[in-house]
Amino acid sequence: MATPRSSWPNEMARSSAASWCATMQTTTPSIDRTSAALVCLNQPTMPMLRRHCSIARLNGPPTILTAHNPPYYQQLIESCGFAKAKDWYAWWFADPAKAAARLRPLAERFRKRWPVTIRPGNLRNIREESRRLRQIYNQAWEKNWGFVPFTEAEFEFMTHELKQLVIPDFTLIAEVGGEPAGFILCVPDINIALRHINGRLTTFGLPIGLIKLLYYKSRTRTARLIALGVIEKHRRTGIAEMLVLRIVEDAMIKRGFTGELGLTLEDNFMINRFLEAIGAERYKTYRIFKRTLT
Repeated sequence: MATPRSSWPNEMARSSAASWCATMQTTTPSIDRTSAALVCLNQPTMPMLRRHCSIARLNGPPTILTAHNPPYYQQLIESCGFAKAKDWYAWWFADPAKAAARLRPLAERFRKRWPVTIRPGNLRNIREESRRLRQIYNQAWEKNWGFVPFTEAEFEFMTHELKQLVIPDFTLIAEVGGEPAGFILCVPDINIALRHINGRLTTFGLPIGLIKLLYYKSRTRTARLIALGVIEKHRRTGIAEMLVLRIVEDAMIKRGFTGELGLTLEDNFMINRFLEAIGAERYKTYRIFKRTLT
């Protein structure tokens, strides 16, 4: 489960991405003339974080690091010759207590069999923690559709961007024998607070927007689970179950949070069945489109 990124050479050699200019209900793909030798064009995209097109289930406003668009975008994109490449799902946890009740027996059973240590992220040593998370991420997702390894600079940038939102209990690292084995990253949904300031931190020179932002940020009780990953050799040892249980118990139940999980690939049947089994509801679908160039 992850926030996907912008290109996927593992699946499509000689591919590129289209940017779009959309005004009202017209759209024009802007394609570099040098792409004539390409065999595939992928859309929609943005640097580092892939901008999906929301389709079908547009329930609620966008959460942090997710896209949102008018419903007619799907028709416009398809009218330009694009077809579905892959769908991604977002899930909603409406009842964390129910999830904890289902996870607890599984996690306890695995905990007795495997020596796993789970600790919160150390924000005082953010550079070293960033290195560990990047190591886990690149190994855990390397076989996923569309995966591109994070460079050190990219991951440091992402860490810097999210640092102000990260809460130690919401970022957990699993270790086996002192070595990183998995991690889970959850952040409060700052979008809820941002909606109250209407894009302005000041009014008539007064920091009214900033005060509102800080006020609503402290009262936000919605989070988004951005990433959950376990290195392949440590899978099926209960690490994922233990990580999710800790987040549900410590972040959601104790602090009164509900929230979104995602995104997951439509054909990642194992993680999708797992989320359904613990009571998560699939409530949004995002799509990546592709077009073969002839």
